[in-house]
Amino acid sequence: MEQRLVGVSTRRYARSLEPLPSELAVHGVSKSAVSEGFVIGTEHKLRELMRRDLSGFRLVALMIGGVHFSDHVVLAAVGYRHCRRKVPAGSA
Repeated sequence: MEQRLVGVSTRRYARSLEPLPSELAVHGVSKSAVSEGFVIGTEHKLRELMRRDLSGFRLVALMIGGVHFSDHVVLAAVGYRHCRRKVPAGSA
């Protein structure tokens, strides 16, 4: 997940890893496996984020923004607490 977030493409993922000893088999580094793992991991994290209880936060502002990706719009909301700290409020 971290490598994808820092810009390593699915095609170059295997090249970015440390080499394993020859007696160990390499699994899960194909373009499709890396892509699938990233999708599953991000879906899980997004589900956790969307289920968070925000009722304990005293928000003074809420900013909502969106970005177009092909035929989709990704929305994100960030709440601002009274102490000037940001709180991820949700995404869709």
